[in-house]
Amino acid sequence: MGARRIVLAALAAVLLLAACAPARQPPPRVALLAPFEGRYREIGYDVLYALRLGLADSGSDVIVNAVDISREADLRASAVASDPAILAVIAAGPQLADTAVLGALHGIPTIVLGDWDAPHDPAIFFMAPSQTSTIPAVVALDTYHWDDDDARGGDVFALREFARLNPNADPEVIISAALPDEALSQRIQASGLFVPEPRLHASLAYDAGLFLGGALTGVHTRTDALDAVSRHETTGYNGTLAFDHGWWRDAPIRRYQISGEMLTPVD
Repeated sequence: MGARRIVLAALAAVLLLAACAPARQPPPRVALLAPFEGRYREIGYDVLYALRLGLADSGSDVIVNAVDISREADLRASAVASDPAILAVIAAGPQLADTAVLGALHGIPTIVLGDWDAPHDPAIFFMAPSQTSTIPAVVALDTYHWDDDDARGGDVFALREFARLNPNADPEVIISAALPDEALSQRIQASGLFVPEPRLHASLAYDAGLFLGGALTGVHTRTDALDAVSRHETTGYNGTLAFDHGWWRDAPIRRYQISGEMLTPVD
């Protein structure tokens, strides 16, 4: 009986210690809002793999939930807002120009990969310089017509689909993103199956992953996440990333000439 009592006492002590141990926090989660179907689907696939790679390179265990906003974007955003496990959002696509979409997030800290004519809000952070906000970032791919005074623009102009639908155009793209070099491009394409060749928004997504991986370390609430994104700074592929009043502080401004689907840097 004595030995049995000792075993039972030891077992009770182990169970007591296990009950007193702090519960392990689940890894933080972020949502990627982007179109993955329809005419703008290239955006989603251009940024998803790069974002995941950036998070991995940051050493973070942050999990990405990819959410298609090609249809009913505001309802998809509202569903994200209703999930308390989502601490932050990364967003890209012309759907963001509809104020109802990001408005449905109700203050979740959101990093916009570019400008996309998205509405300004204290919880929205643009990976774009404020001085380019007057340049059209979003146009209708299938109805846009060129003239001599309009041959430059932002996010939509960088898409392959834009070049396909405007084969006779020779516009200039103005954006903060650098084209992924061969090394980064190969790493992104090796990170999954059937990954398309990354373009401009991929390098923004990669840096957003590096940034959020560091900013969300030890963060468990949206309030703390908003404060962390406001204060955090990191150095990524496109240089130093930090935000000032919602805009990329000292953001680079890069210009590219479109020829077919080729993007050539303009000095």
